[in-house]
Amino acid sequence: MDKLILAFSSLPGLLSRGLPERNALIGQLCRQLPVGLEECSFNLALEDPAYPGGAAPIFKVIITLRWLQALDDPSIPLRAALDWSAPLVDDQTKLQVWAVKSFVPWCGERPPLPGEQVPGFKLIVFSYRLAHIDRKTFEDKYRNEHTPKVAVHCPGIGTYQQNFVQRQLHGDILEVDGVAEMNFRTAEDFTERFHANAESGAFIRAGAATFMDNSRAQYFSCTETLWCFP
Repeated sequence: MDKLILAFSSLPGLLSRGLPERNALIGQLCRQLPVGLEECSFNLALEDPAYPGGAAPIFKVIITLRWLQALDDPSIPLRAALDWSAPLVDDQTKLQVWAVKSFVPWCGERPPLPGEQVPGFKLIVFSYRLAHIDRKTFEDKYRNEHTPKVAVHCPGIGTYQQNFVQRQLHGDILEVDGVAEMNFRTAEDFTERFHANAESGAFIRAGAATFMDNSRAQYFSCTETLWCFP
């Protein structure tokens, strides 16, 4: 596992602040984490019914933290993240944290400076494996069968990341098996170029149905602000 995903139902102590102060606080989190942090992604819900999941977002904020190498002990960055978020939450806040293994089939243009917003919007999809599929088979089919189909039939996706849950470290809002992250540079890349042709959507869903439960998938549309480290 090389990545943590932190999902907050609310984060009032952060969202009530202006953008410069908000970015400074996220930069503070990055400095408190173990060395080797490669990327910090701050994802803020688009509460807009025009986007998948936007009518009633399951989370307000999702923060992802990815390291250059696998984490020996994810409890160390977990504790740092919990300590950082403690003064920013309230009694109503629910937090879910997963330790995941990440896979990035392709990566589009990323902001050159830390704390810049990624153009367009991002779609995060929480997925569940079928009951008779074990985690190893789920990951194998997702990476090696599903990914090539997405590459051909979903040309609008600018950056595509797959995350396979290894451990649920905190909370019990969702007990998922996979978390996909898809960036679209423009709204048109999603509305007009998400699928290559009229049959692509059904083809992708049919393939996914061999290993994941499409009926349980949950969607989170957001803007993304990114910190990348050399």
